[in-house]
Amino acid sequence: MKIPEFLKSHKKAIAGALAAVLVVSAAGGFGVAKTMGAQSTEEEVATVTIPVTKQNLEKTLNATGTIISCEESSVTANTTESYPVAEVYVKVGDVVKKGDALYKLDMSSFEEELEYKKKAAELDAQSKALEKAEADRQYSEAQKNGQNEINEANNNLTQAQSDAQNAAWAQQSATGNLDGLKNKEKEAKKSFEKSEKAYNKIAGKVEDVKKSISTLTGEIDDLKSKAKDASEDDKATIQDKISKKESELAELNSKAQELNTEYETAKADYDKCSQDYEQATASRTEGEQALADANEAASTAAKSVASAENSVKTASDSANSSVASQANAVKSAEVSAQTEALTKEQEEKKNARELEKATVYATQDGTVTNVNVKVGNTYTGTDAVVIDDVNNLKATADIDEAQISNVKTGQRVQIKTDATGDEILQGTVSFVSPTPTKNSSTNSEGESSTASVSKSRATYRVDVDLDSANETLRLGMTAKMTFILESSEEALAVPSADIMTAEDGSKYVTVLNDDGTTEDVYVETGMETDFYTEITGGSLTEGMNVVESGYSDGTGDAMVDGMDADGGIVIE
Repeated sequence: MKIPEFLKSHKKAIAGALAAVLVVSAAGGFGVAKTMGAQSTEEEVATVTIPVTKQNLEKTLNATGTIISCEESSVTANTTESYPVAEVYVKVGDVVKKGDALYKLDMSSFEEELEYKKKAAELDAQSKALEKAEADRQYSEAQKNGQNEINEANNNLTQAQSDAQNAAWAQQSATGNLDGLKNKEKEAKKSFEKSEKAYNKIAGKVEDVKKSISTLTGEIDDLKSKAKDASEDDKATIQDKISKKESELAELNSKAQELNTEYETAKADYDKCSQDYEQATASRTEGEQALADANEAASTAAKSVASAENSVKTASDSANSSVASQANAVKSAEVSAQTEALTKEQEEKKNARELEKATVYATQDGTVTNVNVKVGNTYTGTDAVVIDDVNNLKATADIDEAQISNVKTGQRVQIKTDATGDEILQGTVSFVSPTPTKNSSTNSEGESSTASVSKSRATYRVDVDLDSANETLRLGMTAKMTFILESSEEALAVPSADIMTAEDGSKYVTVLNDDGTTEDVYVETGMETDFYTEITGGSLTEGMNVVESGYSDGTGDAMVDGMDADGGIVIE
């Protein structure tokens, strides 16, 4: 029979489980069932089962880490420059107290440099005093010149305001004169329009009489022409008509003479009114031009006033700006001198603090575990002297990116070291780094390695506080750490390999009944460990026998091969 890959990879655990099943089978008679197959009465089918039990389940993560100190300090001189080491007071293994001297630097070159800086500062102070005196002189000059410019601008403004007043008076006079001319033009226009109306009326009458005379004259001429060819009787009738027409014509001519006299009088009056109106219009036009000239003069004068006012403001602003600028120069000179003095004071304090750093002191109680300084050498790196609290230790490990999301602060951790043997140390996760600490790699079997194979992966530092101290532990020891990611007590559980998934996604196990038959029992699952799965729902109960997956091949024999001597089991 072929062994499932899952069983091969965990053969010792499965072998132990099968041994337990066989013991129970021998006592209770249900661990291994032998039934007759339908195809042959001589062929037996072996069915391996495992009882459903309650047990404590744990989901874990294993990692290899290191024992480190809970408190470690790397003490290096915090100087701005690098100096030779003058003296070293400690060596590896020395026990020190916080504040103990560790080593001293030779800062004689720095002290010489301070003397040169002190002399340069004194010369600079003298230069600042001269700058202040020159700033005071220019400030006084700016005040004097600014006042002169403001006075001149004010005089120009006074003259411009006087000119503007005269222009306003001329503007007012031109406005009054124009109003009178407009009234005269208005009266002349009325007279003109009246005479024009009378003239047009009489002219119309004259024209009408002329038309009537012309018409009547034509009619008389026509009658005279007819009389020449008419009979004697008709001539008499025509002659009567001619006489009447000539009488009417005489009256019209008389009327025309009268109208002509009226026409001449009306025309003369019209011509005079027309001439008066034209003259009044011309005078009004001249008045408007005079007012326009006065308005322009007033506008020009107003602009001159505005310009003069701007000049006063400009002069005032310029003077104030110049004075303010020079005042700022004076203030700047004062501040510069004060700043220089303050900078000098700060520099002196800074240099004093730098000199105080010549001797480097321990920042904690502990044991010196590393000394990287040597008399005469200039040390520029970190970790000049390393101090560890060797009595207060913890474990740390780098967890692969695939598992770090499962690790949380507060989780329980079991720790073993070669030095402590089989003793299991208890701890609690106290820190999980949010950023990667280094890169590791993963080989083809998924195991973490520091070798440069496959692709690079990120790891994250995790610190674990120990529940109690252990005198056997030392810094740097290798720690085998088991993180308890999840646990469940008295959980109903079956081997994970025995849980099947139906087409609809539901899960079930095959159960062997007392009568030798099997049936599928649907279940709901919870936490999964490496070998077992918690049963949280369904009709599966404690004591039922679950058929082990892959142990029935129809031959009547089941065998787990490939196991070593302490785990090999043969079922017959």
